Amino acid sequence: MVEIHSLQVNNGDCFMIVFTNCKKPIILVIDSGYVATYCTFKSKLQDLISTYDCEVHMVLTHIDLDHIGGFKCLFSNADSKILSRIKGFYYNTLESLQMFASCMTKEMVQSEDVITTSTKTGYGDAVTLEKYLKGKNICVYTGLRAGHTINFCEGIQAHVLSPSPNSLEKFQNWCEEESDRKTASKPSDYDIPLAELMAKEFSSDSRPVNASSISLLIEALGKRLLFLGDAQPNDVESGLRSLGYSEENPVHVDFVKVSHHGSRFNTSPKLLELINSNRFLISGRGGKGHPDKETLARIIYSQNQPILCFNYNIADNIFSASDKQEFNIKIEYGTEWRLK
Repeated sequence: MVEIHSLQVNNGDCFMIVFTNCKKPIILVIDSGYVATYCTFKSKLQDLISTYDCEVHMVLTHIDLDHIGGFKCLFSNADSKILSRIKGFYYNTLESLQMFASCMTKEMVQSEDVITTSTKTGYGDAVTLEKYLKGKNICVYTGLRAGHTINFCEGIQAHVLSPSPNSLEKFQNWCEEESDRKTASKPSDYDIPLAELMAKEFSSDSRPVNASSISLLIEALGKRLLFLGDAQPNDVESGLRSLGYSEENPVHVDFVKVSHHGSRFNTSPKLLELINSNRFLISGRGGKGHPDKETLARIIYSQNQPILCFNYNIADNIFSASDKQEFNIKIEYGTEWRLK
């Protein structure tokens, strides 16, 4: 059985996937939410470790604050009961990105930082996380790019769909000054009818930090899961095509974690043509325009009666009664899904 836990970490990402039918149960942690939600992250991880007596693997998709915060706190506090269970930590270190990012100097990577709950991009947090990891006996796997495969154990592997080398090169224009840029809120599209949103032209995310996001096609125990971080859709599309998937032969997956909390810039019609799934998870409590109703319209239009899964009860704020009736929208609320 595969258990998917989608933690409520405000508008952050934090997922814990439990694979029970292994020689030794495994927890795969993907992202860790904010510093401010660390207690939620740590408490759930402790509970799962206690319940399943398992090994732990951790993936940090990219260094935005809503993904890196919990990891930073975990390794700064050095809880030995948790750290002893961690068999691998997977992410692209700043040092590994220097090969793509000419503006990233050694001095920048070694700069000082303190734990923060500000709205800045997590550049400083990444610097500090690397310092903490170096002081622990943790196996760190880095340099992850499209085309790589991660073997967590026999029967559980993940194909890395993104980032592409080209997307990593975008870091050459992303430097310490860029890390101070704050994320601006954008207007909601919730009052626009679904049919109108389905016809809108797609425009892609252009943020260099999101371009660096690791996305995974996980194959385990006869199940397939797509966890897309904040990845850009063209990279995910290219990654799936490299594995032999196409419009005529889409990948059949049991569960999709939608990229970037359902932002309209990260889920394209072309990408959805390569995916066949009945469950799409949108993480977050809403706000800052996430999720965009436009993204949900694309999913509903492209899939055969998909179930839209939310870890916060926000769907009634998005869909009108006429939306639900016209398109027979199926919705699930929860923080845990079991795939048998």
